[in-house]
Amino acid sequence: MILRILLFSIILFLPTQFGKHFWIPSSYVGGFRLDYLSPTLYFIDLLILSYILLNISRIFNYFKLHFSALLWFLAFITVNLLFSLSPIASIYIWLRWLLYGLFILSLHLQKIRLNSIIIPLSVSATLIVAMEVIQILRQSSIGGIFYFLGERAVNQSTPQVAKLVNSGQIYLRPYATFSHPNSLAGFLLLSLFLFGLSSKTKIAGFVSLVGICLSFSKTAIITTLLYLLEVFKKKVVILCVLIPLSLFLVKPIVDRSGSLMARSYLITPTLDIIQKYPLFGVGLGGYFTALARHLPENQTTPSMLQPVHNSILLLLSETGLLGLISLIYILNRIKIWQRPRLLELITLVTLVGGFDHYWVTLPQNKLILMLSLYLVYSQST
Repeated sequence: MILRILLFSIILFLPTQFGKHFWIPSSYVGGFRLDYLSPTLYFIDLLILSYILLNISRIFNYFKLHFSALLWFLAFITVNLLFSLSPIASIYIWLRWLLYGLFILSLHLQKIRLNSIIIPLSVSATLIVAMEVIQILRQSSIGGIFYFLGERAVNQSTPQVAKLVNSGQIYLRPYATFSHPNSLAGFLLLSLFLFGLSSKTKIAGFVSLVGICLSFSKTAIITTLLYLLEVFKKKVVILCVLIPLSLFLVKPIVDRSGSLMARSYLITPTLDIIQKYPLFGVGLGGYFTALARHLPENQTTPSMLQPVHNSILLLLSETGLLGLISLIYILNRIKIWQRPRLLELITLVTLVGGFDHYWVTLPQNKLILMLSLYLVYSQST
C-alpha cells in the first residue's frame, strides 16, 4: 500500500520543480551562476528516494545477479569523472541520473506497467494544462499555492521571458511549473505518446494535445503532427532523425529563421569541443566550462552560457565517442529494431532533441523520458 501511494505521488508531482538550490563554487562559470550546475534537492527527489529505499533489498539482489553490468557502468562513470572539466558538477549530475535509474529499476522489480501510472499522469497533465490556460489569460504566473509546485514568477516584463509576437502584440507563453514552455511541451509530448498506448486515456491525450498547442513550441507542435500522422511508424524514421542535423547545415534556411539561428549559434563551438575532446568528452556538466573557454571574452555572458540546442551534440561533447559507442551497444542489446513502439518513441525524442537540450539538462524531462522508455520497453517484452 505504501509503495502504491508513493508511486502515485511521484507520478502526480512529476511535472513540479519545487526544491532547494545550493550555490556552490562549481555552480559558477565565468563568474556567473548557472541553474544547470546547481545541486538541487526537489520535493519529488524525497519521494523517489523513499520508493528506492523500500526496494533496496531487491535492488541489491538484482545487482548480485548482474554484477558485470554494474561494474561496466561504474567504470564508465569513473572515466567520465576522471576526464571531466568540472568534476564536482559531474558528480551531482551523475547522482541525479543514478537516482532516476534506481527508481526505474525499482519499477522493473515491482513489475510496474503503464496501467499503474495512467491515472496520476492524467491528473498531472490536466493540472499543468489548466495552469497554461490561466497563465495565458492572466499573462503572468498564478502565484499562491502554485509556488509550492515550482511555478516561476513571470510576466511580460520579466527579462528573457518566452514571448509570442502576433500582429504587433506581445503575449507571454505559458510556463506552468516548468523552466521554459518548450520543456513543458516536451513533457506533454511524451505524456501524449504514453496516453496513446492505452485505450482508456483519450480525454487525457486530447488535453495533452491542447497543452502542446498552447505552449507555442514549434518543434513540439510539428513533431506532434508527424506523430499523429503516424510518420514515425513508417520507414522514413531515419529521415526524421536527420532533419535536425540537415537544417543546421543549410545556412540559407537557418538565416531566414530567427529561432533556428539562435539554436544553431552554439553548434560551431560545440563541434570544436567535440573535436578537442573526442574520446571521453568533457564530463557531464563540463560543457559550460569548455564553452566559456571557446567563446570570445565579450560573449561570455549568462545568455550565452547555455547548452547547445541539440541533445545529441551535447551528449557527444560530454561523454565523447565512448558514450556514443556505449549507447549504440545498449540499443543493439535490447534489439531496438525489433521493437516498433520503442523505435517510434526514440525517433520522436531524437527529432525534438535535435532542436533543444531539455532531455539532457532538465530534471522533469529526464524523468519522463526514462519513465517512457521503460514503460514502452516493458510493453514489448
